[in-house]
Amino acid sequence: MPKIRAFMFGPEEQVELASLRDYAHAHVVDTGTILRMASGAHPAVGEIPTYRRELACCPAEPDYVVRMVLSIEDQPGGKFLHLSVSVWSPTMEEDDMLPNPSLVELLMAFFDFPYPLNDSKIWIEGGKAINVVQPLVEEIAGA
Repeated sequence: MPKIRAFMFGPEEQVELASLRDYAHAHVVDTGTILRMASGAHPAVGEIPTYRRELACCPAEPDYVVRMVLSIEDQPGGKFLHLSVSVWSPTMEEDDMLPNPSLVELLMAFFDFPYPLNDSKIWIEGGKAINVVQPLVEEIAGA
């Protein structure tokens, strides 16, 4: 089970996360790009620096890094929010690599996910990242 660590969510972090949210909304990943990613002909979203942020967890643990990747994807069923959250530290045990669900929920709220974590499509990627996918609010409202 992931250990609960503090995540300092101050003004600087809010600016970083807001810039990630704004970028994702302004640069929707189209279906053609998704297909190229699936075939390996295009880098995955997490490999593109503008779609991710890496922030130190808190001053007490500066080597503990939270990595967030946020995209809006134009899938065949509509537009979806996709968040991937992982953690890393050179001192971490292998079984501590998965982020705490409370941290994922905090980020989901900041990124305007419409539903709670338990009502989401979720999967663990490589035993190290929690991925969450939900329909974009505009898609739910039919806009």
